[in-house]
Formats: sequence, structure tokens, C-alpha cells
Amino acid sequence: MTVAAKKIVRAFYGRHPRQSYFSGCSTGGEQALMEAQRFPDDYDGIVGGDPGYNRTHLHTAFVWTWQAGQRTPASVLGFDKLALLNSAVLAACGSQDGALKADGFLNDPRDCHFDPKALQCSGADAPTCLTAPQVQAAAAIYDGPRNPSNNHLIYPGWPRGSEGIPVIWPFLEGLPSPEPAFDGLFKWVFGPAWDWRTFDFDRDMATVDAVLGPILNATDPDLGRFKAHGGKLILYHGQADAIVAPQDTINYYNEVVATQRGEGDGHGGGALEEMQDFARLFLVPGMSHRGGGPGPNVFNGADNLGGPQDPEHDVFSALDRWVTQGEAPEKIIATKYVNDNPAAGVAMTRPLCVYPQLARYKGAGDTSNAGNFVCRTDEPDANEVPAPEYRR
Repeated sequence: MTVAAKKIVRAFYGRHPRQSYFSGCSTGGEQALMEAQRFPDDYDGIVGGDPGYNRTHLHTAFVWTWQAGQRTPASVLGFDKLALLNSAVLAACGSQDGALKADGFLNDPRDCHFDPKALQCSGADAPTCLTAPQVQAAAAIYDGPRNPSNNHLIYPGWPRGSEGIPVIWPFLEGLPSPEPAFDGLFKWVFGPAWDWRTFDFDRDMATVDAVLGPILNATDPDLGRFKAHGGKLILYHGQADAIVAPQDTINYYNEVVATQRGEGDGHGGGALEEMQDFARLFLVPGMSHRGGGPGPNVFNGADNLGGPQDPEHDVFSALDRWVTQGEAPEKIIATKYVNDNPAAGVAMTRPLCVYPQLARYKGAGDTSNAGNFVCRTDEPDANEVPAPEYRR
């Protein structure tokens, strides 16, 4: 596509494009990383949002979540119980990491360790509690898929704070359906008779990785050729994304930093500054997958052509300024519209900060105005990192 498009541009205009950019989210975010890793000379700038780059393990997480929610009829977490769970999470963690309780979302879910056992019914099922099977399902979903032979983590679990977003959790763990979402990947490997109930997270996972991993997974942390080309990469991920775990993108970014340095956990030192010369990550508090959610979620002019088109409010314009003028984005202003409807007015604006920074309230002024927040480096967090055999 890219090679053909450039030939068409040259044939029509008589010259190559001055700059070439790629922007994609979800599977498009995976394609963004495939471009940076496999075809580093294609584009001068790349935006990758909520990237499903770790494809075989991501789809394994869908099976894990489905098994957890469908273990018994009593395991399903319906809309009412998910709302209950979300309220409890926000009550426990809503003021952490510079967030405000009134926000209705978490600033950094990694610091929230709410245990669903706190909601377990002491007697019969009731609207104000979770049954023991529901507690077990929620705990498994938060934790993520594991290899039962050694308890090694395969893929990070869904973030706390993502439970209250309509459809997403029920879509993954309990809507009436004979099989999990997005399970065609496994039928490609095992045939159309594949049964999610008998999936072996040890041997079957190894088979899926061997057959499809080299094709589908964009997990190579060596972006040296893209950097040498002069390319610029902006990644972003919603912190309330229950489709593609934001922790997985954080883990990839940290691995790229560690590759720059050659060792370590990727959370500091000169390698981070060197990494930020060509690749930056912005975490979006309260945003679901590809938008939506209770947090500020509009900042991509490439997807929202009617929105603001300046570098502070538009990730694509920020990328262009970085490529053409050498001005790396320090923050991007995201907007939350009332009921996610621009015609209804602005509910809040909030800065998205360069990882590992987070936005923190200054302590004075309108809390719905991004100008009253500053970006500050977050304390080192414990990242949920899969076992080494599941990181490539």
C-alpha cells in the first residue's frame, strides 16, 4: 500500500511527498508498530494508539476472560455488578496519583490494588455485593492469563477503573454468545472445530505462538533503524482500555528504552531521554478503547476532523511539528465533551503527559481546565510484566 501510494503521488505531482505519515489505532496501532519495526523507511512520523501489537497473547486474554466469566452461570458479571465494582474501585483509588475523586476515573490504574473480595456477599446474593464466583471471575480478569503449569503471566490483566464502561467487560466475559470474541485466530491454528472450553494455556499457547507469532506479533523492541531514518513515533493508550491492556503498551515502551540502553527495566537513566528524542508515549486517563470512557478522550485531529488542529490539542499536528520543526511534544491537551457530544459543550480539558509523567492538579483554579494541571514525573510503579517466554 505504502510503496504503491508513493508511486501514485510521484506520477501525479511529479515528485515524492515531502513527508509521509501513518496514523492508526487498535489493529491500526499494531500496524503502526509493524511499520516502525519492519519497514522503518516508509514513514517520517507514526502515531499508534491502543496498539494490539502483542496479538497472539491479546487474543489469549480474550479466551481467559471469557472462561473466567463463563466458568458457571453464577460467574457472569452483569451490568449492575460491574457498576458496583467500578464504584468500589473509584472509592478506593480515585484520589491516587494526582487524580481527583470528582473525576470519575483513575489517573494511573497500576497503583490501584483494590481486591474484589471486599465486595463478597456474606450471605445470599444481593445488588450490593458479589457472589464468590463473581469475585473469582473479577480477580482472574484483573490478573490476566497465566500458564497453569508454572503460573507464568502470559498477558497483563484488564485495568481497574475500566469496569463501568458499557458493553466492554460484558462483551468480553458474559454477553450471551456461544464463544469468545475474536476467536478466529485460534480456528486458524486448530481448525473450525476449536473449542474455547478446552484451550490449554500451556501447550496450546506454545502452538499458537509458534504458528502465528512471527507473522502477527509486532513485539520487536529494536527501533534502531526507524530512529536512524529520522522517524518520530507517538504512542498513546487509554488507561481504562479493557480491550487492549494499557500495561502491555507500557511494557513495550519500557523494553524499547531498555534496548536503547542495553540493559535494565527501562524506567530511567539516559536511555529514556535518548528514547524520547524519537519516540514518546502518552497515557490517557479514563479513556476506553479507541475513545469513549469517563476521561478526556478527544485529541486526535486525524480521527476528529472537526476538532482543533493545533499541536497542543491534536496528536497528529504535534507529530507533524516534531518531524518538520524538531519540536517534540511535551504534552497534548485532551478534551472531554458532555456526553461525548461536541455539540453539548466541553466538560473538561486535561493535559496528557509524556510517560512517565502524570498530570497533577496545581491545587487552585477550575479543575475542568487543563491550565490548572502540571506534568510531573510519577514515582516508579510496579509493572505487571509477562514472563520472558511471552515477551517476544
